[in-house]
Amino acid sequence: MQKCGFRKTIGWCMAVICLFCLSGCTTTYKNSPYVGTWISTTTKSENTTFSTNDLIGEYRMVLQENGDAVVSCSGEEETDTWKPTDQGVKLRLINGTEYTMFLEDSRLILEIQNVKFTFEKRQQTQ
Repeated sequence: MQKCGFRKTIGWCMAVICLFCLSGCTTTYKNSPYVGTWISTTTKSENTTFSTNDLIGEYRMVLQENGDAVVSCSGEEETDTWKPTDQGVKLRLINGTEYTMFLEDSRLILEIQNVKFTFEKRQQTQ
């Protein structure tokens, strides 16, 4: 009978340790300056700059505190992931493709196949 009591005690200890580990592993970027809504304002290709909205419609990213990135473009939306880097933001799409967005003059620059999208952070209204 003492063996069962010992096993239960060990089992409970393992459960408590797992809970502490899981609660400590949550990603949070609460204090990151990148958290918020970013809108692509311009698109540049072959030295020609266009309004992104005129070219493809609204291209928006919402970088959330938990590391999710809700990306919407031309009415399509998907939830990807992001993390801050020394140079800006690394965006990982659900298909596994990763892009590094560089911070330049308070704007995030995303380059895909020689096309540069410039994102500006939308100010929070209170």
